[in-house]
Amino acid sequence: MNKACFKPIAEASAFARTSLKCSQTGFRPYRFGVLQSKTPGLRRQGEGLAASKQLTRLGMVFLCAILLVVTACQKPAPVVAEKKDQVIRVATMTTKLSNFSEVGVYYGKLAGTENATLISVLGGRVDSIAVSEGASVEAGQSLGKVNAAKAQSNRDLAALNEKITKENLDRQKQFFKDGNASQISVDQSELAWLGAKNSSIDAQKALDGALCTAPITGVVTRRYVELYQELAPGSPTFSISSIDTMKVTIGIPEPEIAGVEVGNSAEIAVDTAPGAVWKGKLSRLSRELSRDTLTFSAEVTFENPNRRLLPGTSATVILHRRDLVDQILVPTEAVLTSSQESFVMVERDGVAHKVSVITGPTSKTRTVIAKGLKANENIIVAGNNLAADGSPVTVTGRNPE
Repeated sequence: MNKACFKPIAEASAFARTSLKCSQTGFRPYRFGVLQSKTPGLRRQGEGLAASKQLTRLGMVFLCAILLVVTACQKPAPVVAEKKDQVIRVATMTTKLSNFSEVGVYYGKLAGTENATLISVLGGRVDSIAVSEGASVEAGQSLGKVNAAKAQSNRDLAALNEKITKENLDRQKQFFKDGNASQISVDQSELAWLGAKNSSIDAQKALDGALCTAPITGVVTRRYVELYQELAPGSPTFSISSIDTMKVTIGIPEPEIAGVEVGNSAEIAVDTAPGAVWKGKLSRLSRELSRDTLTFSAEVTFENPNRRLLPGTSATVILHRRDLVDQILVPTEAVLTSSQESFVMVERDGVAHKVSVITGPTSKTRTVIAKGLKANENIIVAGNNLAADGSPVTVTGRNPE
């Protein structure tokens, strides 16, 4: 409010004060500003009442003047233009029926298809080591010696005992046939021969352990011993794996077992070979759910040319589970979620509509819509997070179907 607004208010206030003072002292204001005396006599009481009414009217005039002045000096309220809904630029995609290959991603460790750990049955001193880790070996090859002389002597003794008891059994059978021996003699001879045969087998096993004989063709993946080391009976010496063909053991959760069968194709990737992918197949599938992991154990096998991959390496397996025919597929980023539902934004006649959906299997880029959509609907795939239900939109691009 500016200073000019206060001038009429001040004048009205001064006039009201003057009128009040005149009514108290016996004078009344003249319309030209001269104070006049009241006439004595009978008119004094009537004039006093008239003066009081005039003062009341002046007070009311004063208040109205103040209100008019204040109202006139106030600035008008700014006019706010009504906001219109902003048109959102979006990109859409038209839905259609397509086929979808459902896959599962699992993790495991690489291992050879055949694996063996050599054991020193008798124990003793490590007399020699013939190979190092990573060496290729053939079945029957000796990888070292652990107290081999004693093991060889035990094997020869067991073999001779087996031979003697077998010859004795044959003689007893001939005597029995000729009537010169009883059945009990034959049975006792056969029992002795079977005991000698078992001892010979154990002695041969001990000799294989002492000579560190490889039972399979493969690669030495680990050496447990050092030269001249004293080993206790039953100590491991070497591990061997056949890695021309590798396997990965994975666990498939119960909800994902549908459609999984032996022979399903798979892709294997490892961190040690970025970008490389090996093709394989599901070679084994357990038919019983593990109580510990709540998964079905399975193995995926694949060829390992040039023995590039080594056992123990972490691997990622993408397993093909099943094919779904005539499905509605949308880009995964087109599916939005709230605390209670999944939904997509659909463009119809320049307006965005929120449509609740039930999703099915998903891949890295696409998601199956099990319920809520049909073919030939325009799904908003870019700008969908900016649009609300009922928002006006303009389509600036269309994604490939």
